[in-house]
Amino acid sequence: MFESVLAESVPQRLRGAAATPMGAYLFAQLCFALFPLFEHIPAAIFWMLEAILLAGAVTGAIAIVRVVRKNPIRGRSIAWLLIAAIAELLCAQLLVALW
Repeated sequence: MFESVLAESVPQRLRGAAATPMGAYLFAQLCFALFPLFEHIPAAIFWMLEAILLAGAVTGAIAIVRVVRKNPIRGRSIAWLLIAAIAELLCAQLLVALW
């Protein structure tokens, strides 16, 4: 039944690993851009941002490690590995800066 479904390639898995930290980082940057528009910002918003950034950094790191341990990295995979690692590091750096 599922024989027609192809397995994901290594670049596709690394793109998926880069998606979560990139999304968390871009969401945080959007929130920081919109903060000056409001007079009062509750502290819970900052805790929410920290939780989102933590989830992005942790899931990105776990996904990168899982892909690298199981598959050989070559060709386009190297570029996506670098993009995923940079996105994860940006997310982690912003999280540490908020603490």
